[in-house]
Amino acid sequence: MTNGRTIGPVGTVARVIGGVAFLVLGVVYAELTWWDLLVAVFVLPGVAVAAAVIVNRIIADPSLRTRARSAWSGVQIVASAFVIAAVLGLGTALTFVSPVDGGSLYVFVGLSMLLAAARGYAGCEILAVPNLVLGRQDAIWCPIYSPLDRTDRDSDLASGTPSR
Repeated sequence: MTNGRTIGPVGTVARVIGGVAFLVLGVVYAELTWWDLLVAVFVLPGVAVAAAVIVNRIIADPSLRTRARSAWSGVQIVASAFVIAAVLGLGTALTFVSPVDGGSLYVFVGLSMLLAAARGYAGCEILAVPNLVLGRQDAIWCPIYSPLDRTDRDSDLASGTPSR
């Protein structure tokens, strides 16, 4: 993928709204503590980076990588599930064994959505941080935002605007 924006205005606005909503949930509803903030800013992004590196190694074969970026492929579903499960699993596990509360997950997802909106990143927002850290633009399909991104692409085609 290129380093340019791969989402249009619909995808960007949706990610900003989602990101702000998750941040509000984390800060207000979940009563964010400094433990939550540390986990949201350092631990969960680290897990996301590690999971992304593992997925990239597994799908290094060009045919698998192509299938991992198409909607509803088996490779894509497994890759997405692995990264999401790693981050959410650790975030949830920490709530049982440490002072960390669910606010860390809300803040991590909110920050990831805002980063994805700022970078113009199309794909699962949980990979926004790993892509920034690793200097990549890897994308795995996102069940929430991929249909919105398709709306942007379809409207670009209808208006004759070059696609991103």
